[in-house]
Amino acid sequence: MNVIEESHQKTMRMLSLFERLSQGEVINKQKEAEYFKVSEKAIQRDIKDLRAYFSNYKTNFLSKSIVFSRKERGYILRRNNTLRLTTEEVIVIARLLIEKRALSDVQMKQMIDKLVSGLPEGSRENIKKLM
Repeated sequence: MNVIEESHQKTMRMLSLFERLSQGEVINKQKEAEYFKVSEKAIQRDIKDLRAYFSNYKTNFLSKSIVFSRKERGYILRRNNTLRLTTEEVIVIARLLIEKRALSDVQMKQMIDKLVSGLPEGSRENIKKLM
């Protein structure tokens, strides 16, 4: 494999990790290494590079960091964001929408889907079960 192909593969791997972390997915080094056919050290370096990226681009309202979660057995993106709704806040708003019946069923579903889309994947599934 030449240098350009290797660089392209790393870029695609990093973008995939970035996108999936941003969507609330858990990144397991071993599984990623197998999927991308690279070493676990390569995935570790990718995570290190993404951590550096996040640490350089913090704002007052939004900061992100990649941390290892023992509970999830992988890396997650931790958001320190005062502008995002918590799972509990989304549940309260969704219940209010349902109780008030101010919207049609279609409009309500669209609104709730938008609220839920900003939450981590596990929380999204739990809220959809509640609704």
